[in-house]
Amino acid sequence: MKNVTLLNGIFKESQEKGKEYLIYLDVDRLMAPCYESALQTPKKPRYGGWESTPISGHSVGHWLSAAATMYSVTRDEELNHKIEYAVNELAYVQSLDESGYVSGFPRTYFDKVFTGDFEVENFSLAGGWVPWYSIHKIYAGLIDVYTLTGNQKALGVVIKLADWAKKGTDNLSDEQFQRMLICEHGGMNEAMADLYTITKNQDYLKLAIRFCHNAILEPLSRDVDELEGKHANTQIPKVIGAASLYEITGNEQYKNMAEFFWNEVTKNRSYIIGGNSIGEHFGPINKETLGITTAETCNTYNMLKLTEHLFAWNHKSEYMDYYERALYNHILASQDPESGMKT
Repeated sequence: MKNVTLLNGIFKESQEKGKEYLIYLDVDRLMAPCYESALQTPKKPRYGGWESTPISGHSVGHWLSAAATMYSVTRDEELNHKIEYAVNELAYVQSLDESGYVSGFPRTYFDKVFTGDFEVENFSLAGGWVPWYSIHKIYAGLIDVYTLTGNQKALGVVIKLADWAKKGTDNLSDEQFQRMLICEHGGMNEAMADLYTITKNQDYLKLAIRFCHNAILEPLSRDVDELEGKHANTQIPKVIGAASLYEITGNEQYKNMAEFFWNEVTKNRSYIIGGNSIGEHFGPINKETLGITTAETCNTYNMLKLTEHLFAWNHKSEYMDYYERALYNHILASQDPESGMKT
């Protein structure tokens, strides 16, 4: 990114408006659920929306990823000070729990899971609403801060959080682990793969492989599309993680999962703008209808991440054609040009 400077045009306007919004957001309010989960009084009240629900705490992770990316291209020092403050706050809350846990909801859901005796559904694990999905955003945010800004404390916090996950999941058999993955878990395999790339700690590579959801990925490795009826954005991060594991291990199965999935989704399961899904779910191949809940933006964001991996392996023009179409028509269009807020 240091080789690219936006001078003018709609992307420059988007960047400036996005930076303005990131600076506007209050870290103390984003951190409030993390304080509450540690039974501490937050400095300020939590935000509404998703942050008022049981998946609270993920927004601070999203903010860290966005702010670190924005700082890497703008070098805005006000933003960097806010990033450092957020990392210090996460480190403080983490220090209150000797296990290394920090998140925006109680640890009790995971404590139950780590016994091996837990209930699980697509969006519920041990009575919690997608706990791995939510905490994944904090993993990803801290990794992005370290990678993009060099913040060593961010790396320290995420290593402790990863060690907590490794110690807890070591109690699970492979069968129990795969059962746990029935519940949406975000890009946990990608986060652990990224952490292995940074640290070379084999524990994180092993955990990345364990976080691969075989029920979804194994058919893809055999060029079988079993996506119909499945929650779309739950699946895409699993494939991004597989792409990362191919780059680490050289295992061609991971590569095949990613390439087959990309071809199926972009050619048989996407609308002309580059987005996919209706009501957040994949429909029948080549028969997805249009509607007011067509094309969730999260899916397109993740498909762009996947496309970057594939383009790095093979500079096919179809990858960049898709990327350009989805970026302009869906991602850019999802930002309110007045406030910088996103749909």
